[in-house]
Amino acid sequence: MRNDDLALGFMIFATLNSRHLIPAFLVDTMSSMNRRALLALIAAFGMKTSLKRILDVGGQAIAVIVSETAGPAAAQRSPVAIKHMCPRKSCAA
Repeated sequence: MRNDDLALGFMIFATLNSRHLIPAFLVDTMSSMNRRALLALIAAFGMKTSLKRILDVGGQAIAVIVSETAGPAAAQRSPVAIKHMCPRKSCAA
């Protein structure tokens, strides 16, 4: 599958979801599948990463990596982000 196809699929689903044309149970199921796939992807990258090579890069680079990982993770869990990401009443805040 090409990246263009993935981008087109993303735009279609984003549009349908924004117009509330996808049932809530399906949005919840797809969101759960997305989180699990992302977790598997991150784990796969972690398995290929050499800790020695990361430590060789230096503390400043490690700090950037940690901040780029922790920042979005914290923002995603904030009440404001949850409200904007899930405007339906069926979503828990």
